[in-house]
Amino acid sequence: MIQFRNVIAQYNIEEPVTIVTDREIALINSLNKYFPGSTHILCRWHVNMNVLAKTKRFFPKPIQDPGTIS
Repeated sequence: MIQFRNVIAQYNIEEPVTIVTDREIALINSLNKYFPGSTHILCRWHVNMNVLAKTKRFFPKPIQDPGTIS
């Protein structure tokens, strides 16, 4: 993260307004340290995959019709 911060400073690039990540705690902590003015949001794809993984056991498996070819 420090390298990214240095490149932004070196090339006079504006600090990001919003940063999208997965829920990696070390990365989030680093973002809070080096980009305190930026908003952090979670990636929608990662959230959806997490919900699917956590709830899959509550739903029955698809029923396959023996008369169809898959």
